[in-house]
Amino acid sequence: MKQRRVNWLPLAAVTGLLLSLLLSLGLLIPAHDRYRRAQYEPAITVHGLTATRLGTSYRGKQADSGRSFWQVQVEVENTGGTTQQLRYLSLYFEGNSYSDVEEVEENSDETLFYYQNTPVLPAGQRGQHTVILEVADGLPQLNVRCYSGIEGDEKNWSLPLDWAQGHAYSLV
Repeated sequence: MKQRRVNWLPLAAVTGLLLSLLLSLGLLIPAHDRYRRAQYEPAITVHGLTATRLGTSYRGKQADSGRSFWQVQVEVENTGGTTQQLRYLSLYFEGNSYSDVEEVEENSDETLFYYQNTPVLPAGQRGQHTVILEVADGLPQLNVRCYSGIEGDEKNWSLPLDWAQGHAYSLV
């Protein structure tokens, strides 16, 4: 009885093409934290300090006032080679906003969250801030500002939120 020989070359070629197609579509790349942030959450860098929004999620609405609650998490990392002082990191909404968060100070109508005395970040270190925003509906976008230790050194980072949607909103 003659045994039939299987030619594996066409099967390997088809498998390779299928894998390369899946990789190009991003279906086989693990969705770990760094990859997801690189794809969905552009960071800003000011003098070696990088601020990245980790996620935004809708927390619900207050029935009597109509205000919405959102949770925003931001990570600040010192990507420079020396220890740096982050003067403050602020999260604010354009327009009128509200907050009952105790550890933050309302600086103006535009700058809602104002982090004073942010710890010094040694090179390679990172710190995270999670805040609950209480805001009126209809505001156009959330912005993040990262300030380094240099006076007047700032860079705005706009993070649009879809206020028309009444359901959970998250890119994490």
